[in-house]
Amino acid sequence: MKTESKNALPIIERNGTFILQKSFQGVGQKQIRLGKDKRAAETRARRFLATAEVNGFDAAYEELKGRNVLKKGDDPTIDQMKELYQAFLSQSGKVHDPRTIKTNLNRLKNVMVRCGFPTVGKIDKSKIFAVWFKDTPNPNPSQRRTFSSAMRAAASVFKVSAMAYYASRGQKFKNPFLGLELSNPKVEAYHPISEKLRKTIWDDCQTELPGNQAMIVICALGIGMRREEIEAATTEWVSLQKDKAIIQIQEEQEFIPKAGESGQVPFSLETYEILMRLRGDSESKYLVPHSEKKPTDRLFTPATKVCEWLRKKGLNRPKPLQTLRQEMGSHVAKSHGILEASKILRNDPQVCAVHYAGIAETHTVDMGGSFKDPVDPLEALAAQFGMTVEQMKAKLGKPVKASPASPRSTRSRQT
Repeated sequence: MKTESKNALPIIERNGTFILQKSFQGVGQKQIRLGKDKRAAETRARRFLATAEVNGFDAAYEELKGRNVLKKGDDPTIDQMKELYQAFLSQSGKVHDPRTIKTNLNRLKNVMVRCGFPTVGKIDKSKIFAVWFKDTPNPNPSQRRTFSSAMRAAASVFKVSAMAYYASRGQKFKNPFLGLELSNPKVEAYHPISEKLRKTIWDDCQTELPGNQAMIVICALGIGMRREEIEAATTEWVSLQKDKAIIQIQEEQEFIPKAGESGQVPFSLETYEILMRLRGDSESKYLVPHSEKKPTDRLFTPATKVCEWLRKKGLNRPKPLQTLRQEMGSHVAKSHGILEASKILRNDPQVCAVHYAGIAETHTVDMGGSFKDPVDPLEALAAQFGMTVEQMKAKLGKPVKASPASPRSTRSRQT
């Protein structure tokens, strides 16, 4: 039975259900269920036809199913921006790293949720910094670098080519990050903790903390691992050689090494034996046993307790676990040079040069084991990159704009 409405809508009734039956450009004839109420069916049919005419059949179908479809002139939410961005990347001739795509979208979502912006049009770049750090009125350089990298990643969703694609889809809106000034705080020299405090932390963690918490301390201070690396490490990452142990930092489930910095990190057999003793007879696949419900943030609670314990021990630094990692780097730089420290920590050599220039031994040793002439380590690193010391320092602390034309996508994680 065909039902004629006053506007002669192409609706038919079948077994008490009203159905929109019509041919659509590019998809042919379709039958769309509209429900059992006649008036509601007519309303849905008109809305479906209007949306299909402007935005296409797929958009009309998504809207009918209750999904919030972006219409021409709408202010996109984070979910709608996600769909637009992924559609832009799918038609691009360049293959994009899925990790970078995920990072960019996560950073944009983080900005909007953390700062309370419900839609893209509500993003106020002049207020982001103050809202982001509302609980941290005096952010340290590391926190500022994390903020800058997060903003660049979020801004890359609005680069020039992406905005042109959005416009071709009928979505014209302003780039909310355009002209946002982001300063890269200068990397500061690391000041080592006292040898007494270092030894106290090393010794006392083994007797005062539970096994997995003590292992976190040993991994950071004795190997130089990041917290997320400690969290993701499995027993298969570790291997033994005659005179040392090796841990292979690698991609594992949802864990991706920072900036792709995987690699082998050597550490002493003494440290390995301490880790194995603290680990006990655990059958966990993870090096540091704890909850295995999810691979990410698995050690959040133990790591938080470790930080509290370190502060009570007198390690009054903004990021205690990062300080332990930097402490490891300072010892490597002092005994083996800055380049070796950058390999162990998997950090940029230029950053390590600034961190440890005042700590590193000025004598360097070549591959044959003979001493070279004394040289300033900062000058040596600058020469290696073809620049002066002043140029290298300027590069590390140079303000940059979150230009949509040349974004940088980085993981805002702990150094």
